[in-house]
Amino acid sequence: MEIVQFEEIVGQNDQIDARREHLAAIGELVGNVYPNKFTRSAVSGREDTITNVLHFSPVVAIVDEIKA
Repeated sequence: MEIVQFEEIVGQNDQIDARREHLAAIGELVGNVYPNKFTRSAVSGREDTITNVLHFSPVVAIVDEIKA
């Protein structure tokens, strides 16, 4: 059985090229773009749930600005 290559399934287009470029740029910044694990508390210092993120000061400022 032969393994089908990505290019045989999906035709090359500008969106695929852009996504590959963006993925490469992210890889340069953070290294592994598909880590096996990550720390959820990195954003707010607490468990990163929607409720906690909504209390994160930059998010609160944006929400207040939108409400105004």
